[in-house]
Amino acid sequence: MQTQDSAALATAIRYERDAHGIVTLTMDDPSGSVNLMNAAFEASLRSVVDRLYAEIDQVRGVIIASAKKTFFAGGDLDALAAYSVEKSAEQEAHVDGMKHDLRRLEKLGKPVVAAINGAALGGGLEVALAAHHRIAADVPGSRIGLPEVGFGLLPGGGGVSRTVRMLGVQRALAEVILPARRFSVRDAHSVGLVDQIVEQVDQLDGAARAWIAEHPEVLQPWDQKGFKLPGGSPANPAFAAQMPAMPAMLRAQLKGAPMPAPRAALAAAVEGAYVDIDTALAVETRYFVHLANGQVSKNMIKATFSDLAAVSRAASKWQSEHNSPAVAEALAKGGKTAEAVAYIAQRSESYLPRLAHRVAVEAAALAADGVSRTSLVRAAEQSGYQANPLVQAEQFSIEIADARGADAGSVPFADVQERLLFAQALEAAACLEEGAVLNVAEANIASIFGIGFPVWTGGALQYISQYEGSVRGFVDRANELASAYGERFKPAAWLVARAETGEAFH
Repeated sequence: MQTQDSAALATAIRYERDAHGIVTLTMDDPSGSVNLMNAAFEASLRSVVDRLYAEIDQVRGVIIASAKKTFFAGGDLDALAAYSVEKSAEQEAHVDGMKHDLRRLEKLGKPVVAAINGAALGGGLEVALAAHHRIAADVPGSRIGLPEVGFGLLPGGGGVSRTVRMLGVQRALAEVILPARRFSVRDAHSVGLVDQIVEQVDQLDGAARAWIAEHPEVLQPWDQKGFKLPGGSPANPAFAAQMPAMPAMLRAQLKGAPMPAPRAALAAAVEGAYVDIDTALAVETRYFVHLANGQVSKNMIKATFSDLAAVSRAASKWQSEHNSPAVAEALAKGGKTAEAVAYIAQRSESYLPRLAHRVAVEAAALAADGVSRTSLVRAAEQSGYQANPLVQAEQFSIEIADARGADAGSVPFADVQERLLFAQALEAAACLEEGAVLNVAEANIASIFGIGFPVWTGGALQYISQYEGSVRGFVDRANELASAYGERFKPAAWLVARAETGEAFH
């Protein structure tokens, strides 16, 4: 990026140095209501860090603050959606550049405090982790954490490398990274992501200044001579003896589902623990870019952000117009996701039952074809289903043949998986065509969070779009399944026409 462009973009962080030498870096993205890790932030970060180094003799300490209601919302999802394998080297350089500036900030030689006034999730927490001390206001609704694995990525802005050095490999993975948990402020403090709590936002600045006064010279623990990884390094015999259990535990949790992010996070954490912090950050970047270029992360980001946001807006509007107690209660008890599902169930009463019935019928058909209950459940688990299709069949009082002993062998395991997935995807497409569900976003969100369709797919209709060859590839495969297993897999003329025009489900 040229200097002129950088100067134009460097407006997302205000730099203010007072008479006492305390510099306040106030994040305030001019383009929206939240701070994002976008081009404006990255250019601003480089600019203010350059200035800190230029004025270092006049600087006693730094406070990272936010002018928004939240501290920092995270990464730029539009930018991530544009990631592609062809640009991997460029993307790695870009991510490393931003992380280099955060690294320069924490190596400033002056105390840096993050004053967290609201939610700090993903990239937001990663910015705070580059500070030497994190103070959070315990305000209602504030959440702190690294939720990236929950949408097909890993914390690529330093989150893996720094939490491993703060908590140790096992605790960082088991308590923070892999669960993708959004902690309350007090829980974040208990885990160790936050160092200090204040009760009100207006207490943050004073607390930050007090800490700076008490710690005129500070280094990150991992920059101090003789630093040892909490819980031991992978080279430690005791740690090494436990390492084989970690991937085994992960396999047990995933049950074979095609979810690359947890595996990549585990690899980045362990590999990064063998090396210094700067090398670990580079390892983390490579895994992050690899995941961001993959279809699974694109599916999950679309579902958990774009589609969910669209449905939440519609649910809020519908609730205000219809005063539906069920939707309001769902929001109060389960948040935006529960609200979205309740809204869809209220407005499109047949959609969820139809999808659940369709997979139950297919489970019975598979059993009738000689597939054992064990293989059927394993196929569903390895496809990423959150619900057991046999249980769904029981709920609809559908009899399941008991194929005793070995499978009859007439249905390959991959076909068992695709018969379940295609059955529901075809039903979702039929519901959209008939108007039983209003739009693609609702169809996707309800399928995942309403009846347990595999989250890695991005939803029942996104599964069609993301299939190899997109809608055309899906239609071709559906015709193959129809030839082998029955006309119920034959795609509708409407879907075939969509394949001919190349129109995916957006």
